[in-house]
Amino acid sequence: MSTIEFTGTASGDVATPTTGKGLFYMEESSKNPFFRDDTGLDTPMKPGGVNISHQLLLDASSFSDQIPTGLDVTTQVEFGAAQGSVSDPVMIDASGTVTINEDLDSITLGLLVSFGRSGGAGVSEVFFRSIVTIGATVIFSTPIFVKIDNANSQQATFVVSNLAFPAGTTIEIQFVRDPAGNDSGSLLSQTPTATGWGAGFGGDSVSANILITQTVAT
Repeated sequence: MSTIEFTGTASGDVATPTTGKGLFYMEESSKNPFFRDDTGLDTPMKPGGVNISHQLLLDASSFSDQIPTGLDVTTQVEFGAAQGSVSDPVMIDASGTVTINEDLDSITLGLLVSFGRSGGAGVSEVFFRSIVTIGATVIFSTPIFVKIDNANSQQATFVVSNLAFPAGTTIEIQFVRDPAGNDSGSLLSQTPTATGWGAGFGGDSVSANILITQTVAT
């Protein structure tokens, strides 16, 4: 992860390049802001200061039901077809594993999963979590709990995290039917029948979606 440390600010023309981690100054003759790096190189900044943009790195969705084989069976969430390659900052395979191919900071990861069931009895107790692997270190997120007590029920859960990843990091999303509950509860997609909502107008709802963006300052 890289950071920029600003050592100070200056007003007026700077005749001699100032060294250090970085310096913002205003050129007196043009009234335009500049950034001077630790080599003395000046980069003009747009009036108004730093410009912030959000770059889309990954948007992947599954439109298929994802059904565990029973209680206490950990199931990896899938997000549709594989996308990207090792030449891209982020890629995902068909099993749902995300791989970070270069050092990335200022990352926003959004995850949507749509839990539900059709039929079943009693109360379903479902947990889901993320697993981030950085080298030999495996980090498990705190599980999120979903309870389903209706035979025909569906609910979407959305989680957003702000993170930084080194190259080689992998991310997996998992869910499980807890043995304390009924052997039901899955990730479900639905097909709308309302006029103007079917194929060609958006199509099926997602059972799972993952979105990764990066905030960039220029």
